[in-house]
Amino acid sequence: MDPNPALFSLKRRACVACTTAKAKCSPHATSHPICDRCHRLGKHCVFLHLPKRRRRPQSARVEYPTGQASNVQALENKLDSLSAKNSLRALKMRAFLYTVKSLSCTVVHHT
Repeated sequence: MDPNPALFSLKRRACVACTTAKAKCSPHATSHPICDRCHRLGKHCVFLHLPKRRRRPQSARVEYPTGQASNVQALENKLDSLSAKNSLRALKMRAFLYTVKSLSCTVVHHT
């Protein structure tokens, strides 16, 4: 089953019905622009003509200068350090609250 050459450009784009169903969409071997799934299920087959997305050329991609890369690394190290200190504080606070809770439960009131 050789797909219609007119549909060859639609090979990578799914029709609306297949996109909605998240199903594989492949052109049907007829002169009518319809996919196999829509033909089999008797559905109306509509292909949207969306512009092709292009990747940026290598020259247009962002590259950080050496100085900025080291600044980013320094900031990441600082963030890791602060996160570790914050975690340690949280653990100490939990231990303190647990101790206070334990003490408040063991206090006996005499009347």
